[in-house]
Amino acid sequence: MKELDTFSECDGHIESVLIGCETVKVSFQTWDAKKLVLIYHEVEEVKESHCVLGDISDYVEQSRQDGLMEYTFWDVNDEAVLKILAKAVPYLPYRR
Repeated sequence: MKELDTFSECDGHIESVLIGCETVKVSFQTWDAKKLVLIYHEVEEVKESHCVLGDISDYVEQSRQDGLMEYTFWDVNDEAVLKILAKAVPYLPYRR
């Protein structure tokens, strides 16, 4: 998605993570105070470690051989703080 390609994750932070049935909603605020909501569908696994409100330095999307996509948010210490394995690409319902 073009909008997702243009969002700047550097120096932003995750405001909240909501986990539902096969769905994860990540509310993100960019360094310039823009709010972005990412919704991941057909989620297989979520790994989280103190991801809310810490500075994010990178966001990586990676294809896996099993057909899943791996979405990883990295903190300023190069540690993965949120990793989502899903079949579907993230959906951006709105941007504020």
